Amino acid sequence: MLNCLFINVNLPCSGTVNRLTTCVDLLADIWSWREYYSDCKCVIGGDFNTNLDSCDEVARYLTDFINDCLLVRCDDLFPSQKVNIFVNLSLNQESRIDYVLVSDASDVSQFTVLDLDINFSDHLPLFTVLTFPCSSFKAILLLTHLIDLVI
Repeated sequence: MLNCLFINVNLPCSGTVNRLTTCVDLLADIWSWREYYSDCKCVIGGDFNTNLDSCDEVARYLTDFINDCLLVRCDDLFPSQKVNIFVNLSLNQESRIDYVLVSDASDVSQFTVLDLDINFSDHLPLFTVLTFPCSSFKAILLLTHLIDLVI
């Protein structure tokens, strides 16, 4: 039997009062759930509201968390998908702030940023196919600004 812990996050954006403290507290909660379900594979996805390749304090803290928890970024597994995911044409703003993290890179068989003709969000959906070889279970994770899980 396969056990998998799916976590959806929406971290505070820049300019939020006590942003780093809020992120630290939230990640501590996530870590406690991860420890409680240590027998589970882990998938964390959502709006991190920071570019993890930048040097700001939240990005550095998140990167340390990812490394300490032995998580892997799906955009690192599929470098051609390192594209701007937040796209607001009216404000002329673009950035890479949404991510999917996994505890086992071998489970990810596909990761794609979808640029759909119809999208009512300024976040492009992240399409992730997870294949777990130890069972017939297959999960397709589509992260939009609201998360849908199709099994």
